Amino acid sequence: MNKFMLFLAFIILGLTALPSVATAADRFSIQVPRDWKVKSNAEGLNLAATSPDQKVILTVNISTSDVSLQEFFQGGLDILEKTVKGYSKIETGETHLDGVPANWVIHSAVMADGIMVNWEFFLIKDNYAYLITVSSPAEDFAANRENILKLVNTFKFVP
Repeated sequence: MNKFMLFLAFIILGLTALPSVATAADRFSIQVPRDWKVKSNAEGLNLAATSPDQKVILTVNISTSDVSLQEFFQGGLDILEKTVKGYSKIETGETHLDGVPANWVIHSAVMADGIMVNWEFFLIKDNYAYLITVSSPAEDFAANRENILKLVNTFKFVP
């Protein structure tokens, strides 16, 4: 095999291992592994990505907003508590995603297939509210937590 063919094979194999970048409405990008199934709605304001084993599910929802981050976060917590079957708050915190302040909550919920743990990130930027949710079965969450955080930290606003 000549050097060019070897180089080309290396490039092709390397590219298939790189994460893909999913974008929605040209407002953000997030890197998800190439083997994940990615969907976005017609308006591009909502995105869903699922790992091949379906043990990690990522959703990003965007809506216009004129509330503060604290109001968005508290309102989200209130809705979760009132509407999610078996809701149990595990942990809350603050972080920054792409330099923008974000609040987050980890909570469990009873689903048809068992208990899921959801890590939800709330952000406000330029009059848009962003809700990033990553879900995993309760028995897999601890093992997935570090990778979930790495995934969420690839979230970037598109200038």
